[in-house]
Amino acid sequence: MIRTNHLIEFAKGAALLAMLALVVWTMPEREPTDISSDAEALPSAPMIAHQSRG
Repeated sequence: MIRTNHLIEFAKGAALLAMLALVVWTMPEREPTDISSDAEALPSAPMIAHQSRG
């Protein structure tokens, strides 16, 4: 018999996969300029998070 804890973990995984699929499917509809600006913004995000920690 499946425990409720396993069911909750499965629901979390399914929700994450659904959000990831939604992001992947909506990405090609963006303008190329949005994709390039996002690519430039991504490397700076971990640096900002790292600076806020210490």
